[in-house]
Amino acid sequence: ADVHFPFGHGLGYAAFELEVLEVTAGAVTAVLRHVSGPGGSAVVQVYGSEPSRLLAFEKRFLDEGDEDVVSLRFRGAASEVAVGFSSGEATTYAVQGGAGD
Repeated sequence: ADVHFPFGHGLGYAAFELEVLEVTAGAVTAVLRHVSGPGGSAVVQVYGSEPSRLLAFEKRFLDEGDEDVVSLRFRGAASEVAVGFSSGEATTYAVQGGAGD
């Protein structure tokens, strides 16, 4: 799935990776890793699937080699969510204990 509103996309030289650890009804927990380039920021974003809308976001600043656990809480029932960050990449996950379970 595509991130609809990539905050600050293309404004920095830092590269990040996102590892989603858990997706439950009302929360997403992920690890954001800064993998190369100078210190920078990324905005982790959660989108609902029906209708597609921004449910939660959080901006993090990291130096190269750093990582941080990001916990995002949101309201509303969704059977799946798209989770991504400001590079414009997102992956869709089924929600555990959500509307589709």
